[in-house]
Amino acid sequence: MALLEAMKRSVAWFCARCSKGQSTDSEYVQTEYFTIATQYYVAGRYAYFAGLVPTAGNLFHHAIEMYLKGYLAQHMNELKRKSLGHSLKRCWRAFKRKFGDQSLNQHDQAIAILDRFESIRYPEKFAREGGEVHFSPTTPNPPSRGMYAAPASRRYDLILNEIDLLVATIFQKANVNPKFFGNHLNNNAQSFLIKENPSGIW
Repeated sequence: MALLEAMKRSVAWFCARCSKGQSTDSEYVQTEYFTIATQYYVAGRYAYFAGLVPTAGNLFHHAIEMYLKGYLAQHMNELKRKSLGHSLKRCWRAFKRKFGDQSLNQHDQAIAILDRFESIRYPEKFAREGGEVHFSPTTPNPPSRGMYAAPASRRYDLILNEIDLLVATIFQKANVNPKFFGNHLNNNAQSFLIKENPSGIW
């Protein structure tokens, strides 16, 4: 029964968007990007608390990429957005150029750390080279010691609250109301959205 209800909601979501036609209006495109980004963000927070390694990092990577490209939809056409690829660093540089705000540099490290998860989106690299994935709410875990410790180049850290504050900054700079997107989620999704989230924007 729960699966049937979920399928009905999915069909309703799809049909509602189909009814709008193939609009390329930048404001509409931005809303769609932020909608999907928020879904990835909630899924990433659930995966984090569920200990799903490294899937949580990949989901957060998708979320931040979609948020950034959602804002850039107001300033770049589709072809230019696609040219950014899946690089969070390139997307972030394009985002920062629109503001000239030095305070955004405080999120550079979070972007750089999260961007590395794209390299292990598929398992071949991890299977070939090995590595470590560490989850932490606020600060990186100390490096592992001993003969089996991975070097820094093969260590992947996911710092949850840094991602939460980055998301809040993107919403604030984009002048987009996060509650519009959070209020459309069901109770289960909202519970993971706000769980141990220091941003207070939802």
